[in-house]
Amino acid sequence: MTAKSAPRRARTGTARERAADILLRVESENAFAAPALAAALDRAPALAPQDRALCTELVYGVLRTAPALDARLAAYAAKPGSIATMDPYARCVLRVAVYQLLLLERIPPSAAVNAAVDTINKDRSKGLSGFVNALLRKVAAERVERECAARRIAFSIESVDASVRAELAAGLGSQSDAESVLRAMFSTRPSTDLRVEATRTTRAELAALLRQERPDAEVKDGSLSPFALSVSGAGDLRASALYRERGLFSVQEEGAQAIALATGARPGMRVFDACAGRGGKSAALASMMNGEGLLHAADAYPEKSARGQEELARLGLLRPSLEYTAVGADLLRGIGALKTCVPDGGYDLVLVDAPCSGLGTLARRPDILFRRALAKGPAAAAPVDDSDDAPTTERADAGPRAPIDELQRGILRTCAPLVRPGGTLLYAVCTLTAREGVEMRDWFLRETSGTFEPMALEGEGAASVPERLRPALVTLRPDRDGTDGFVFWRVRRNP
Repeated sequence: MTAKSAPRRARTGTARERAADILLRVESENAFAAPALAAALDRAPALAPQDRALCTELVYGVLRTAPALDARLAAYAAKPGSIATMDPYARCVLRVAVYQLLLLERIPPSAAVNAAVDTINKDRSKGLSGFVNALLRKVAAERVERECAARRIAFSIESVDASVRAELAAGLGSQSDAESVLRAMFSTRPSTDLRVEATRTTRAELAALLRQERPDAEVKDGSLSPFALSVSGAGDLRASALYRERGLFSVQEEGAQAIALATGARPGMRVFDACAGRGGKSAALASMMNGEGLLHAADAYPEKSARGQEELARLGLLRPSLEYTAVGADLLRGIGALKTCVPDGGYDLVLVDAPCSGLGTLARRPDILFRRALAKGPAAAAPVDDSDDAPTTERADAGPRAPIDELQRGILRTCAPLVRPGGTLLYAVCTLTAREGVEMRDWFLRETSGTFEPMALEGEGAASVPERLRPALVTLRPDRDGTDGFVFWRVRRNP
C-alpha cells in the first residue's frame, strides 16, 4: 500500500472507512463519485440501511465542503500547510471525521474522533494517529449541536471557488443571482426524478402504483415537466418491477426531461440525438414521437450507445414504425457509421446536449467542484460528460479531450449541416455559464453567417410543450424552476 492508496480493508470496512476510500479514489484516481459509491454499496448487500445512508452522506457531504473542512483543520494544525501535504488517505479520514463533528446531528463527538483514530492506528503510524487525535479534539470543541443544516449550506457555499462564482455571476447576470442559485443547490437533498413513459401509463397511475409499492416514500408531481415525478425515501427504484419488467418509467432529472420536451418532437419526424449518452433523452424523444419516425443517436462512448438500444427496448419504444440507430462516434470528426444513414435533405430536428462544465448539477455532482480544485482552475478542468455520471469505456476516438468550448464548437460544426432547411437545432448544456450558453449561441449565429436564426417554439410543435420551455433561449434555475441548472437555445435553419 502506497502513501496515496487506501488499505484494501477499507473497501469492506465500516461506513466511515468506505467513505474515506471512495473520497481518496475521487481525489487520486479521478474516479466519479456516483458510480464509485454505487459500486461500493453494491459490494456490501449486508450493510445496514443506516450505514449505507451514512456512507452516502459522508461522501457527498465531504465533496461539497472539502475546502471549508480543510480550512478548519489547517487552523488547528501546528504547522502551516501540514494538512495540504499530509498523507492523502489520512486527510480523507480527517475530512470524514470533521464533517461529522461540525455538520452532522446525532453523531457523538467521541464516536467520530475514536473512529478516525482507530482507522489511522490500523493503517498508518502511531505518530500520525496521535496527531489526528489531538487535531480532532480541538475541532470537536467548535461543535454546536444545533443548526447543522444551515452550517452545511454555509460550508458548501464557502467551498465554491471564486472562479466558479464569477462564471455563474456572468451567466446569471449578478453575484446575488449566483448566490441564490448556489444556496438553492445546497439547501435540499436531491430527490429521484422519474419520467413517466406516457405511451404505457399516466403520471397519476404511476404515482399510485409507487405509493402502493413503496408506502414510506414521498411521491410528488414534478414542477415543470408534465411527465415528471419526484420521489424521496424509496430506495433504488431501478430494482422495482415497475421499472425492470413493466417499463413504466425512466430515472431522469426533471431539467433533462425539459430539454427533450423543448424540442417539440412529434410522430413521423426525422431526429438526430447527438451526445446521446445512455439514451435517456433518446427515449424521451421516441416517446414524444409515439414510436413513429426516424431516430438516430450518437455518443463518443460506444457502450453508452448500446445502452440506448436497451433503454428503448425496456420502455417498449423499439417498434417497426420507428427507425432507430445508435452508434459510437467522435463528433469532432463526423457522425461515424451514421454518415450513410442521414435522411435525404437532412434531419427535421437535431438535439445537441453538449458536454459541459456541469455547474448546473452541483447538487447531484459535488465532485465537479472537487475536480476543478484538483485541476488548479477551470482552464485545466476536464470536461464533464453531462449525459452520465461516468464513462465506462474508451471514447470512439481515445485521443486527448479538447477544452470545453472547443469541444462544443466542434460538435456544433458537425451537427449544423445535418439540419434540413426549415429544420430545428436545439443546443443544451447543464451549466449556467455565459460562455457555454448564450455566448455559444452568439458564436454559432456568427459562424453560420445567417444560415440559422433564433426560433421560439410555435404552432403544432408547441401544443404539448409547457410555455416556460418555448422561448428561443431558456435558462432553468434551481432557485426558480426546481430543476438542475440548464441553458438551452433553439435555432431554425433558414429555407
